[in-house]
Amino acid sequence: MRKLVLLALTVLLSSQVLAWDQIKIDFVQPPQLPYLVGQPEINIDADEFTTLSLRIKADRSTTARLFWASSYDPQLNEPKSVWFFIKKAPFPKEYVFQLKSQNPYWLGFIGQFALLPDGGSQGIEIISGKAYPTNFLTTIRSGWQEFWGPRGRLVIGSTINTIQSPNLFGRSIYVYVYWLIGGWIIGWLAWQLLRGKNRKTIAKQTFYIVIFFWGLLEISNMYSQYIIQVKEDWKYVGKSQAEKLALANYGDYYPFIAFCEKYLPQNSTFDFRIGGVYNDIKARYYLYPRRQVKLGDFLLVYDAMVEPTIEAAYQPYKTFRARAYIMKKRGL
Repeated sequence: MRKLVLLALTVLLSSQVLAWDQIKIDFVQPPQLPYLVGQPEINIDADEFTTLSLRIKADRSTTARLFWASSYDPQLNEPKSVWFFIKKAPFPKEYVFQLKSQNPYWLGFIGQFALLPDGGSQGIEIISGKAYPTNFLTTIRSGWQEFWGPRGRLVIGSTINTIQSPNLFGRSIYVYVYWLIGGWIIGWLAWQLLRGKNRKTIAKQTFYIVIFFWGLLEISNMYSQYIIQVKEDWKYVGKSQAEKLALANYGDYYPFIAFCEKYLPQNSTFDFRIGGVYNDIKARYYLYPRRQVKLGDFLLVYDAMVEPTIEAAYQPYKTFRARAYIMKKRGL
């Protein structure tokens, strides 16, 4: 009887949630945009539906960022996003995100998603998406995916040395490791002292233990550097400066900036409306010495809507492509 109860509990904890406790999310590919947009059938209560699942078919391996817009912040931007690996597969592969633990901005009601693969959305197809409450199995799957994901290979704080750290449930894995090692060493020291061992011997053994674990951390750091420098940055080898900048940005964002650089005088000012999934701060950097000011001489529009009152103050100037163009202030 006990085995039967344990089996039932295991199935209950590991099974997918019931169909009526899920919210379906449909993703579409907007024309001429490098990302896919997802719309849930109803707004998602972030407190109740803490896990998101995507079935993705990809003809290439890449990194991607998943964005969402909430009732607290309706913009799609980097703080409200998670970064993960997409693996090449001839069949749809499921990716599970326990977003409540991975990102503190999974709050309020979620009304829209966007998936932005590195290098654009060509060859990437989202077969299905759904949101549902977390269960035991999805917690494990999400943690495993997050641990091996690219976000964990970024610099997250530092000790004596800067350490590239994998993440688990929104925290550096070393938070858990340090507590475990610290607790184990304290317990071991207490045990040795209770046994009446020589304190010099205990100190020497403790030193060797610390050196051993420090070495393990260094090996982990070397592996992380390999992931970043060899695998992820290899795409830049042999490329020109312009090609590297294009690769470092999504879609045709940098070619658009280069287009703007060509047509904006160096002493001019500009304002911009740039889609939230892109880093608009880069526009200020790339276009220097031109200055970004509110209602500047030129308005740069890239995959974003322009308020009618703002649009009325400008006239068409140069077009890069549909939804990407430059406007010039009337009267200039």
